[in-house]
Amino acid sequence: MIVTLPLADAIRLTVCCPSYGARLRGRELRAADRTAAGRAWSFALQSTGLSAGNAAGSRAHTEGVGAALIGPTGTVLGVDLVSPVRVTPRHARAILDQHEWEALPVPLAMRGALGWGLKEAAAKALGNPVRHFPAGLTIMCSANRVEVVPRSEPHSHMAGHWREIGSLLCVWVIGPALKELT
Repeated sequence: MIVTLPLADAIRLTVCCPSYGARLRGRELRAADRTAAGRAWSFALQSTGLSAGNAAGSRAHTEGVGAALIGPTGTVLGVDLVSPVRVTPRHARAILDQHEWEALPVPLAMRGALGWGLKEAAAKALGNPVRHFPAGLTIMCSANRVEVVPRSEPHSHMAGHWREIGSLLCVWVIGPALKELT
């Protein structure tokens, strides 16, 4: 199954969910992950009409599923795929403060995965996941909007979005132009 979502101004999200009869492990799973992410990238790029030279984007993969978020060069984009059952309460406590936990507008069973995905996607969007994930980012929520804010750039907000696709949570962020983040 391949799902492509038009998001805004030539920004597309594509998720590739191959159907495997058996649960893959080890090298086979890593190969399936890379293949699915590569296919998602190709489909997303094709759906935007952009060339690889004038596109910005982000990839994610897990459990043999791949996702790609693509837009015009200079667009700040990040995507992550998260299995809600794999994000334990201990993981959630390690990356979310109490305010972030309480503010996330999803059922309790999905809060840890959403928080993880938002911070991971934002860290990818900023170009240096190791530097930013998780302590360099704050999740802010209002009545109808979720944003991720880099602590080093408190005026640069990235809009957070998500969608359940099968058993996974696909999470993405779209931020301001790169020149605003320098």
